[in-house]
Amino acid sequence: MIRSMYSAVSGLSSNQFKMDVIGNDLANVNTIGYKSKRANLASAFTQIARAASTLQPAGIEVGLGAQVASTDTQYTQGAFQRTDVPTDLGLAGDGFFMLGATAAATAPSYYSRAGNFTIDLNGYMRSQDGQFVLGTLGTAAGSGFSTSVATNTSSAVTYTTATAASGLLAVRIPTTITGGTPSPQNVASFNVGSDGKIVVTGDNGASSAIGFLSVATFPSNQGLSSAPNTNYASSDASGAATANPPGTGKAGKTQSGVLELSNVDIAQEFSEMIVTQRGFDANARTISTSDEMLQTVTNLKR
Repeated sequence: MIRSMYSAVSGLSSNQFKMDVIGNDLANVNTIGYKSKRANLASAFTQIARAASTLQPAGIEVGLGAQVASTDTQYTQGAFQRTDVPTDLGLAGDGFFMLGATAAATAPSYYSRAGNFTIDLNGYMRSQDGQFVLGTLGTAAGSGFSTSVATNTSSAVTYTTATAASGLLAVRIPTTITGGTPSPQNVASFNVGSDGKIVVTGDNGASSAIGFLSVATFPSNQGLSSAPNTNYASSDASGAATANPPGTGKAGKTQSGVLELSNVDIAQEFSEMIVTQRGFDANARTISTSDEMLQTVTNLKR
């Protein structure tokens, strides 16, 4: 009876932990780029009173409750919401936007699926928590993330392969562009293609590609550790990040003017909540019943 009470206590604790995970998912149902989590429970230590043998194929063993085995993140695709804002970007497929702590960062500090970016007063593209969005230079002469673009040769700009540790720059939208008539001219707009190419357009309609956004992929997404503001950080379990052109290899394509919403499925979460609550109630009932049995044994002396 005492053993059953301790097993039930472990069941209460495990189901409470699972309810905490569900509650956090529901709290982030409207968080841009949020990925839901799942709590996995497992049986705890099993006490073996008699091991199975040739003569007695059925042994005697009893479990000692449940425990939380792990929590894994569900990296399924979230739905896209159209905004038509050029700084709003979504990723269709695997991968993460790469974020740096400073404008001079050449290596990412965080990774994110939340593409609700903004442009600061210096032209840098930033995340909502102030991180700098990272990308790579093009190979055409004069192109890149600078305050001016030397040539209007968007077709000549190609992606420069980079690793997560080198070759990355903070994405900066130029204020002027040379080429066309008149020259120079103010940048009127910009666009990010599905391949990550950033193209700026001047007042007279002339356009130039200035570089590319980079998308990070990992050997194991499950190894990523959660960071503040819906960001992720790499770890030994995730493996090293690799910067890819969007749409190549495992990297997803960039979608401009859309935001990836949370992938939390409310119906599924409420179903899990009901099952978890029933499991919690059942373990609480086990404790009550064990207490009644102990009370009956105590009363035998009377």
